[in-house]
Amino acid sequence: MAPDKILNLLGEICPMTWVRTKLAIEDMKPGEILEVWLDEGEPSESVPKSAGAEGIGHLSSTPGPEGGVAVRLQK
Repeated sequence: MAPDKILNLLGEICPMTWVRTKLAIEDMKPGEILEVWLDEGEPSESVPKSAGAEGIGHLSSTPGPEGGVAVRLQK
């Protein structure tokens, strides 16, 4: 299933990765899917955890072919 919105946060540092992700999700409708591209390590681990704490569904985390991780979240 294609995401409703894609957000590229490669190169961003924590906690701005979560702040920008949360702002993007707030503008979405319930059930919509956001795909966020994050650097491997802390960003790709902390954003799904923060989303879960806020009641946002973490659908998947998939490594990209050239680095980074595509994290899919559902509002």
